[in-house]
Amino acid sequence: MSIVNKKILSLLITSTLSLGCMAQKIAMEGIISGSDLQSSQILISPFNSTTRDTLHLQLLDSEKKQYQLKGEVSVATDSLYQLIGILCGRQLLQPICLVPGEKLYMTVEDGRLQCNTSAENRALSAFSRIHFDISRRLWEEGEQMDVASVEQLLGRYHKEAEVISKTYPCSQTVRQYLFLWAYTAMRSLYYNLSFITKKEDILQKIPATSKVLWPEELGKKQPSLLDNPLATYFYQTPQIIAHDLNYGTVDEKIKALYDNYQCPQVRTVVTDYILNSYISSFDYATHYEEGLAEINKLTEEYQLDHTYLRQFKMRQYSTKGAAFPKEVELIDSNGKQIDFSSFRNKIVYIDLWASWCKPCIGEIPHLQRIEKELANRQDIVFVSISIDQSMTAWKKKMEELNLHGNQLLDSKGRLSQYLNIKSIPFFLIYDKEGKLLRYGAPRPSTGDRLKKLLEELR
Repeated sequence: MSIVNKKILSLLITSTLSLGCMAQKIAMEGIISGSDLQSSQILISPFNSTTRDTLHLQLLDSEKKQYQLKGEVSVATDSLYQLIGILCGRQLLQPICLVPGEKLYMTVEDGRLQCNTSAENRALSAFSRIHFDISRRLWEEGEQMDVASVEQLLGRYHKEAEVISKTYPCSQTVRQYLFLWAYTAMRSLYYNLSFITKKEDILQKIPATSKVLWPEELGKKQPSLLDNPLATYFYQTPQIIAHDLNYGTVDEKIKALYDNYQCPQVRTVVTDYILNSYISSFDYATHYEEGLAEINKLTEEYQLDHTYLRQFKMRQYSTKGAAFPKEVELIDSNGKQIDFSSFRNKIVYIDLWASWCKPCIGEIPHLQRIEKELANRQDIVFVSISIDQSMTAWKKKMEELNLHGNQLLDSKGRLSQYLNIKSIPFFLIYDKEGKLLRYGAPRPSTGDRLKKLLEELR
């Protein structure tokens, strides 16, 4: 690995509490110095909020390469923030503890944001370095390491969190955050060990309950660590808990969640993870009614948001015999809205694609050939629908590939959701009455298989 050139920035932020009529804000003002900052940006967000505020940079002294840093930041009830530095095209993340009136001195070194003022921030910065070093070593050397060495390396997370929490007399909140960070980071790497180390059986050799990884038993028998609002600050938490709730049905998983975890915030994020996974992977074509009854039951029993029920119901459009979703807006290259009913009385073969999708583009020559071979069938129409978010990119690719015929755009980006499509290219066939006949139809590259299927349809 090449050595990263060190860049050191010094940042002085003075924060004062500003009480507005609508919400509390922390007014932040300071100086940041360093090279290549002209197009840089500093963002900050409370962990317990979706709000993300921008701290603006303004050049003060070009010779000293100093910038003024100003902005107002939403108040975090627990003083924990995620600092996001977009510097020289790179995004750097660092949790910080911010108290009104505190002066923060920040550095960026070896691609890491660091804050070395209060004990809390020194602890967070110290663990950031540890996490960076452990994960980098595992990714760089994991294939060459033996199983015992991998286990010992992951076991450093808990040990280092213990040392850091004792070295710096930080608050209970930050101490809890450190151990949660250590635990979720370790589990995240653990799940990926087979891929990182190229050792397919490594998880059998290092069980999740290994006390080398963590001194206490992991999983559903020991949920106390994750049964904490701070656990929701880590994106890995829902996956970890859902994985440990190793039960068969979605109903059993939700029940186990509520039996083992009491924190409302944790229940919410894990329920969301479990139900979204269930909704996205459900077999709507053959078990729609059973699934609908299950979601209805869960919604009533646990007083869940009706969003899950609505999301499940909208995917009925992926069942055989369903009409094309009327909520989807299709437009042509001129921006004219096209009603799917205009294809009534024709067999409709749909190619769902995007300009950035190489496999999609690879299917186009095959699609064009089959379209020519079936040109005598006036009752068959081929429709390509792009899910591009950019109309410009879509039109550019059509011109580049010399595409003609029925080229449409899903202008509001809803089709994949309504039809529960997880990857493209994807193909569908609708009958002459506009009802779904084949969900996941053969690809054009199957050649005669698709041609024969279409020829037999009347």
